[in-house]
Amino acid sequence: MKVSTLTLEPNGFAALPAPAGDAPAPGSVLRLVAGSAHLVSTSPDGRMRALREVPAGRTLALGSGGGRWLVNTGPEAAVVVRVSG
Repeated sequence: MKVSTLTLEPNGFAALPAPAGDAPAPGSVLRLVAGSAHLVSTSPDGRMRALREVPAGRTLALGSGGGRWLVNTGPEAAVVVRVSG
């Protein structure tokens, strides 16, 4: 199991890494502990497929696919904890 944290400044964004290699990887979960953020899912050609709010104080389960971006949509820093593995 891997636990990581991410802090995004207002209007900041970061890619959530896709699984490495060809082997299927387990999913992961996100928990927003401060601020507000949205998760953007993109297709392989970069088009936006879905936009989903990351609910504050709740856990959001993700599948094993890639093409996800986390975007801070609030006026303060957003802090997210990710658990995978």
